[in-house]
Amino acid sequence: MALVDGPFAGVLEVQRARFNADFTAARRTYPSLEAATFSEVLADVVGPIVAAVDEVDPGRTRAVAESLFDLSLELVGQGLLGPTARELIITDAWRTLLPRSARLVAADTPRFVGSVTNALYNLATTPAARPRQWLEDMSAVTGDHSANLETVLQAGQVAAWRAGLAHYRLGALAVCGRLAPSLVFALLGLSAGSANPELRDGVIMRLIEDPWLRPADALSQAAPRRIQVVARVGAFRGFGGLFVRPPSVNRIGGQFVVSDGESSWVLVADLYGATFHRMVADDGSESQPPQSKNAPGFQLGRSGHIKKDGLVADVPEVQDVSSWAADEYTMVAATTRSHSLVIVAAVFDATKI
Repeated sequence: MALVDGPFAGVLEVQRARFNADFTAARRTYPSLEAATFSEVLADVVGPIVAAVDEVDPGRTRAVAESLFDLSLELVGQGLLGPTARELIITDAWRTLLPRSARLVAADTPRFVGSVTNALYNLATTPAARPRQWLEDMSAVTGDHSANLETVLQAGQVAAWRAGLAHYRLGALAVCGRLAPSLVFALLGLSAGSANPELRDGVIMRLIEDPWLRPADALSQAAPRRIQVVARVGAFRGFGGLFVRPPSVNRIGGQFVVSDGESSWVLVADLYGATFHRMVADDGSESQPPQSKNAPGFQLGRSGHIKKDGLVADVPEVQDVSSWAADEYTMVAATTRSHSLVIVAAVFDATKI
C-alpha cells in the first residue's frame, strides 16, 4: 500500500478516525472501491497538491487536505480518478495543473478543483472534443500567478468552448467582453501585444455574428469566402453514435433539430466543434419536433449544387439529401445513405487575400 508523506501525512494522522469512517461509508456506496487504489491516489496525486498548498499558504493546508480527501474519495469511487479511471485526463490534471495552481486550490478548493474536474469530464465525454487542449490552455492561464480565481474560471469557459463545446460559444464570448484584452487575445490564439479594449470588442462582435469565423480572420477587414464542408457529425448508435436510423434535420425556433424517428436532439455547431443536446418534453418523455420549413440562407440544387450570397459550389457529400436546413451561416444536411450529418458553411478563404 502506498505511503503518504509530507504535510498531508500529518493531516491524515490527526483525522484518521474521520477519514476511516468516510472510507467505510464510501465502500457501501461504491462496492468496487479498493483501499489500495485509493491509498495510491492519496500518496501520488493528492499528497503533492497538499504539499504545494503548504508552501504558498500553510494556514490553509489542513482545510485543503480535508477537502481533497473528500473529493478524491468520491471520484475514485466513481471511477474518475486514479490509475484505473475511465477518464485519465482528470488524473493528469490533478497531477499537473493543480499543484502548479496551489494558490487557486487554497482560495476555494471545492470550487476550483470541482470546476477543473467537471470541465475535463464534460470534454472527455463529448465526441471529438479536445480535453488535452483545454488542459494545456488552462496551464498557461494559471501559470500567471497574478490571475485570481474568478478570472481563471471565466477563462476556463472560453477554453472549453475552443476545445469543442460549441454550445458554450455565446456565453464564452460574453465572458471575453469582461476579461482583459491581453488575456482574451491569448485565449483566442492571437498575439496579445496589440490587444486593446476596442480591438477586443470588435473581434468579439465579429465572432458572435459568424460561428465559422476564425479569431485571426476577425482582425481582417476583407473577408472573401467559399462554400465547403466543415464537419461530419453523428453516427450509428451501434458504432457508438446517437442514431438508430439515418436522421432528418429541421430548423425550428432558431435551432437545428435532428431526429432519428425515436429521439430528437438540438445540434449546435461552430468552428471548434459540434454538440448534440437531447430534447425532452415537460413530462420527461422524449420530445418529437414539429415539422417546419427550411429557413432561408443557402440554396441546394441537384447533384449537390449549393448557392449562397453569390457564392456557388458543387458539394458531392450532399448529392443524396433526404432533408436539410440552413441559417445565415450554416447548412446541415442529412443523406439517405448515412447516419452522419454533413455541415456546410461559407468560410473565410485566406487563399484569396
